[in-house]
Amino acid sequence: MTRKELNRLGVLGATSYVVGSVIGSGIFVSPKGILQNAGSVGLSLIIWVLAALLASLTAINYIELGTSIPESGAEFAYIRFVGWTPIAFSYLWLASLIQSSCSGASLALTFGEYIVQSIAPITCLSSHDSKIAAILLAHSILCEFLV
Repeated sequence: MTRKELNRLGVLGATSYVVGSVIGSGIFVSPKGILQNAGSVGLSLIIWVLAALLASLTAINYIELGTSIPESGAEFAYIRFVGWTPIAFSYLWLASLIQSSCSGASLALTFGEYIVQSIAPITCLSSHDSKIAAILLAHSILCEFLV
């Protein structure tokens, strides 16, 4: 394969990337908390349906913006389109610094928790030590891939 062929992203790959970015690790982390705080399975399912409806409405808004303003850059392009270039610049920097780092930290922490849970039977760690091990593993992952 040539270098140009290796750098291509097909429809399946692009769809997988977008779905993975939207879902993130929240789908694996939040059901337990929602069920505990809701108190019943029925109410937690209603909350999930409402959240899915809200996500669908957000997707419809992005579809409308994407077809109305055919520029690359997503939110930056949409904010700049209405003439708010300084705000668009600020948004882009804040999104890059805060949103990306928070989502990366969340994914790394979730991965760390699952790894620690999977090896917990052979390590005999206490609950507190397991949390510390998951945080240290997440920190190691972030340092390895971000630095």
